[in-house]
Amino acid sequence: MSLTTHTVSNTLASQNLYVVTATALSDLSPILYARPTSVYGSTPFTVVVDVFELNSVATTGSFSVRVSKDPKLQLSFDSGLTRVNGRDVQNGAWSFTDTNANYYILTTRQLVAAGDVHSFGLMGSLSPGSSSGVLTVSSTVLPDTVVEAKATNNIDADKVEYFQQ
Repeated sequence: MSLTTHTVSNTLASQNLYVVTATALSDLSPILYARPTSVYGSTPFTVVVDVFELNSVATTGSFSVRVSKDPKLQLSFDSGLTRVNGRDVQNGAWSFTDTNANYYILTTRQLVAAGDVHSFGLMGSLSPGSSSGVLTVSSTVLPDTVVEAKATNNIDADKVEYFQQ
């Protein structure tokens, strides 16, 4: 082994030789934007999730993003939107499911190019009722058929303070 030339060598006598090829894997990570971050009474609310490819390797296959649900926060998905709260989104490339009790689930089969971003946006309202507190909105990337290099960076969250009016 040579650290200066970055090579490994070995002499094999009467040995089967197997070839191993290393390939780089894509790495997806979400950034969630929940707005506004302070709410007084019932207020229009948006969530945008940008899913970044960090490893300079385009994705192949499908993946999903789960966005947490809360009874105070009602969100909906419009597949025709291209901008949500001033941010570019590609809602037409995502399918939306809200039948899960705990999460909104968005799935895409569209390739995320090396180093690029793929986004979606949800719109709705936050209604705190007669309470005050903090609400956390989170997103988690779940590979369906995409194989990722790292799974430890697949979650992001924003906190929202809400107050009764």
